Amino acid sequence: MSEIASLSPSAVWEVFDLVCSVPHPSGHEAALADALIKYAEQRSLHCRKDAAGNLRIDRDAAPGFEDVPRIIFQAHLDMVPVADDESFDFLTQAIEPYIDGDVVRARGTTLGGDDGSGIAIAMALLCDKNLQCGAISAVFTVSEETGLIGAAALEEDMLDGKYLINLDCGPVGRATIGCAGGARQEFVIVPEREKSAAEGNAFKVVLDGLPGGHSGDCIDKNRGNAIKSLAGFLLAQKQLKLCSFNSGNADNAIPHEARAEIIFSGDIEQLKSAATVFSGILNGELQRKSVTIEIIPCERPAMQFSDRFQEELLTALALAPNGAFERDEELGIVKTSSNLAAVFTEAEQLRIRTSQRSLADECREQASAMLAAHFGTFGAVGTVSSSYPGWTPRPDCKLVSVCRNLWEKYAGSALQLEAIHAGLECGMFGRKNPELELISLGPGAPGCHTTKEYVKIDNVKILYGFLQQLVCELK
Repeated sequence: MSEIASLSPSAVWEVFDLVCSVPHPSGHEAALADALIKYAEQRSLHCRKDAAGNLRIDRDAAPGFEDVPRIIFQAHLDMVPVADDESFDFLTQAIEPYIDGDVVRARGTTLGGDDGSGIAIAMALLCDKNLQCGAISAVFTVSEETGLIGAAALEEDMLDGKYLINLDCGPVGRATIGCAGGARQEFVIVPEREKSAAEGNAFKVVLDGLPGGHSGDCIDKNRGNAIKSLAGFLLAQKQLKLCSFNSGNADNAIPHEARAEIIFSGDIEQLKSAATVFSGILNGELQRKSVTIEIIPCERPAMQFSDRFQEELLTALALAPNGAFERDEELGIVKTSSNLAAVFTEAEQLRIRTSQRSLADECREQASAMLAAHFGTFGAVGTVSSSYPGWTPRPDCKLVSVCRNLWEKYAGSALQLEAIHAGLECGMFGRKNPELELISLGPGAPGCHTTKEYVKIDNVKILYGFLQQLVCELK
């Protein structure tokens, strides 16, 4: 166990430590599910998986509470894998959490507080023998971060209950009661290649230091986009032959770095000087000091892109529609957006990954169509996948009302209600079981989808205490 297992409430942090110890990036959650099953069965809880790998764990009602409606706590098993060191292997290496003052962080990687904290809180409630309440369940879904894939495939009887409390939001004192829908869209281009130029030397150009962040929560926060910036820099340079372009690893993360391999036949000092000027301008526009462009000698690639393809690719990336397109003034949040998330240069093709979000499904479809038209001009073929619906707020339902009243007694302040531009699985759950009453709470994970992610220790304690009371209050 790591040092975080000593934190209070110990029942929560013990499970969070377990979550960190088992690799669980999107698409590879089976080992974590199995670890949770073992943990639950040792405590006489009932477990089952569905065909997609989603997990449900049940706790029976306390004596005398058999007629109280079932409460479902829900979190997702996967995490976004982002590391400072590209060699970090999220399939084999464990997250290393540590205590940093009043917060928990991870060494060199995302912490996975999104949504490891939700998993830990749900499991702790299931195992709390002192709760005098009705039946409780926890539903843990797979591949939330790559398009709510587990939620879409979730078998409907896994949602057998009256109340569902999603544990994927925050911060403490704020409750989410609605969210945007979204979709992933990938574009594939077959590149024109030729043998690398005889003249010139090979370099890797690395743009780094952007803050990145969640492509929903942070899309309007002036955080820049490494793909667009590096493409714009390279597009302006002469005597340069592009061999590869790569960036990003998650559709719902704003790319903080991008890399290109080039053959350059000009004055390398002039190129470095241009990089310094460009990064300085970018830092000024974004009000930052951290953005850098490094030009590093590298092994010569065997192939380079043709001049025509190089021009078209860099133009397509630099001019791609990106960011917040419109706002919902009534809710005070972004309504529709798109994120240029990743580019991968492969042996036979080049892949560009994007994601679109909107509070209105028709607006999201229009945004996807706009991206398709843009990249289609450059010969790319687009495929929309992992689309999911939005979640319409129901502020007057019983679950929300009880949460608001109890929070005021518990914390002495009003519970803030909001809708968010990020995607949540609640929209899927509401479609599968229209009788469910839904709310999303959480301790929050500031900096999620970046290596600066953290969870506040006190927020976990406050939220857990509130939920202990809530399960006994809901009837």
